[in-house]
Amino acid sequence: VRYMMANRCSAADASAHFNIPNETIIQNWMKRYREGGKEALNPSKTGPTMPKDKYEHDSKPFSEMTHAELEKELEYLRAENAYLKKRKALREEKALREQQKKPE
Repeated sequence: VRYMMANRCSAADASAHFNIPNETIIQNWMKRYREGGKEALNPSKTGPTMPKDKYEHDSKPFSEMTHAELEKELEYLRAENAYLKKRKALREEKALREQQKKPE
């Protein structure tokens, strides 16, 4: 945004200068800057949330579930576990990067 303003160039010129594949990205940044100033360009503090679906994994006790229902429950829990492990790893990786950036 600063580059475009300082050099009075188009979004296409700026995207070529910074090797950004799509000039629409820069156009969106400019729109956000015009509407909300510098703060509008800061990343939001809210992260991605786990999608809420209509899956009811606690609908009935395991002893009353059929084999197919148990397999579906197991598949869901494995996917949830994998998601949570990946999310934890990404958070730890991000924290480590931020820690390494800080001068001691």
